Amino acid sequence: MTEQAPPAPVTHAPVAPVTHAPVDKNVTAETASPTSVIGTNVKSPPSPGHAPADANHAHAATTHPDSALAKVQHERTMSNIKAWEESRKAKATNRCAAVIAKIGAWEASQKAGAEAKLKQAEEKLEKKRAALVEKMRNQIAAAHKMAEERRALAHAQEGEEMFKIEETSAKYRAQNKKPGGFLCFKA
Repeated sequence: MTEQAPPAPVTHAPVAPVTHAPVDKNVTAETASPTSVIGTNVKSPPSPGHAPADANHAHAATTHPDSALAKVQHERTMSNIKAWEESRKAKATNRCAAVIAKIGAWEASQKAGAEAKLKQAEEKLEKKRAALVEKMRNQIAAAHKMAEERRALAHAQEGEEMFKIEETSAKYRAQNKKPGGFLCFKA
């Protein structure tokens, strides 16, 4: 390859301040046309037959015709950079929104799964509780039944004892005998 010499430095006369045209937010680098990028506030260089009001300005425009072109190209470059920046920012925002939406969907599915498990656990516990309540009621009923049977047996034994006592007392009356001793000592 052959080496190229660096370009010679270009000196320019002072240029009037630049007024930037408003940039349309909907214009991207792909859809921008030269007229939409440049805007309407950029003044074209005066024609050679037209005399400008300021002599210094006329001298600068006629001496450096490429300064207006450089200004336009600078404006175009700045506009393209701005459009690129807006496009990238919009893409980043959209990517972030998509990620946040995925996170929200994941969170909702996790919540739904946890709530379903909780409901199943509650139903299982309710079934266990119902079974335990039924078991306890059965135990209470069995204890009540057994207590009634024991009470009936106790009353029956009491009735038999009363019958024996009445027979024995009738026997003593018939024999006209006094019952002997204490209850623990029989005569």
